[in-house]
Amino acid sequence: MQALHELRTQIISPMTDELKTDKEEDADELFQQHIEAQCKRLRILGFTGTPIIRGNLNAMDKSLLPSLQTVCTEILNNIAKHGKPGAFAFILSVGPDAVRIFASNLYNAAINSAPENHYGTALIQDFAQQHNGTMTINSENEEWSLSLAIPLTHQTH
Repeated sequence: MQALHELRTQIISPMTDELKTDKEEDADELFQQHIEAQCKRLRILGFTGTPIIRGNLNAMDKSLLPSLQTVCTEILNNIAKHGKPGAFAFILSVGPDAVRIFASNLYNAAINSAPENHYGTALIQDFAQQHNGTMTINSENEEWSLSLAIPLTHQTH
């Protein structure tokens, strides 16, 4: 719990403040910066991977972006917290009808068996349910993967 508290207060909050700007920047750029910052932290911890973001986040309803950013942060935090250093995957794809996220990495099964280690996945599942989406988690041979699909509500101009 102390490590999670330190992660939130020393890394996540300062990074969030760092990304806030007074100038108008598009959602794609800010979102990409946030994901890149999270992945840079993973690389420092010994993880290897490059996030892939496809599609136009600006085509989405803007009210979804803060929650989506929180979910992405939680997914990447779970990789840092539960994963074994090494390869990881993170793909976010914005299509015409849905935003989809896929993430995967190796993990230590012994660390992840305790129920208190599943708060983050509950948060992601709640997000999926609130937005009529689906979430699937697979775990076998010490490899974890998450697939999330959220139907899009397009913004009106």
